[in-house]
Amino acid sequence: MEIINYSENTIYARQKNRFRFSGNRLNASRYSSAAIVMPRNYGIRNFVLSVKAAFSILFKIIFTILKVIWVVPAVALCVYYPWKAVDDMAYEESFAGEVSMEDTAWSMEFLDGAISAFARETTTYLDDQGNLVDEDGNLLPDMPLGGFKEAVRYGWHTMRKNEALATVAKNNGISLSTVLSANPSITDVTEVPAGKKVRIPSMNGIVYTVVKGDSLEKIVKRYGVNFNDFLDVNNLPSAELVLGQELFIPGAKLPDSVLEKAMGEKFMTPIRAKWYLSSPYGSRIDPISKVRKNHTGVDMACPTGTPIYASMSGTVSKAGWSNVYGYYVIIKHKENYQTLYGHMSKILAKEGSKVSQGDKIGLVGSTGYSTGPHLHFTVYKNNSLVNPASVVPSLKK
Repeated sequence: MEIINYSENTIYARQKNRFRFSGNRLNASRYSSAAIVMPRNYGIRNFVLSVKAAFSILFKIIFTILKVIWVVPAVALCVYYPWKAVDDMAYEESFAGEVSMEDTAWSMEFLDGAISAFARETTTYLDDQGNLVDEDGNLLPDMPLGGFKEAVRYGWHTMRKNEALATVAKNNGISLSTVLSANPSITDVTEVPAGKKVRIPSMNGIVYTVVKGDSLEKIVKRYGVNFNDFLDVNNLPSAELVLGQELFIPGAKLPDSVLEKAMGEKFMTPIRAKWYLSSPYGSRIDPISKVRKNHTGVDMACPTGTPIYASMSGTVSKAGWSNVYGYYVIIKHKENYQTLYGHMSKILAKEGSKVSQGDKIGLVGSTGYSTGPHLHFTVYKNNSLVNPASVVPSLKK
């Protein structure tokens, strides 16, 4: 008799269990298959949602940019149109005015110069130094106009505490002489109070006030400036000048004596007219004896009758005659300084009188030991000779 084993490990048990649980297996198989497919479908949906979200954010960014991007051209237009309007107005004002040309010599000269400057017939080149030359290398004369220049403009600066006027001039690119000429009320640069408004010209030169007998030709010749530059800088409508009229002379500077006094120098140049240094201080060959001697001062050559001024305030201690210095004056100053003025043609100061810096004390001559009209100027300190150029900067020529 065959014994059938229904244990779990027999083939019959396995077949039975297979048929017994076939439904469950099928269900399990279906559920297992679903378990595999469902995550795959869920990942695709997430991907689609992520893409949609990304596009949504991108569209929001683009929309935000579009909402504000109009500001850039708007700002550009707000800046451009005012600038363009001002530029157009300046251009219109340059040419819109009625041009009136009078039949005067200076206006004809101006036109001739302008035409020749812009219609030069010869071919021109530049040499290594930047000079105009023709095609053969010959140096050409300067163009008649000397270049158009802008009209002078004036600004204002308020002095601050402990601010130096020389610093103000330097910061504005002009000289101290220019600032002083534009502000005649400033007579001492060391005493300009804080809060004072200082007029500042836009270029180097001096402010000049027309006096009786002045003309354009005389002023231009006196200061050696280009005629057309002078017209451009002052924007003059005609050649007629008015007494008291204010003009600006480009490139000119104040006399040394005015600068020295304004800068608070102890000594000023005793001659204000044009002069030249004919003999410096120190060892030299005597012009008469031809022997080397020590020259005790400086000789300032200029015409007879030229006014001589006190170099520093003081008291006239001597005024008289000397075989060496001819008519001379000695002034005693503070700090044990003394100055001697020799070879005068006439003495104007009285011995014992007090004089201020810049007072007229005599006239240039050639009296005494002299070969020609000049002022012999000597400086003493504590009764010892001092080189005049060491105390009067303008004598360093």
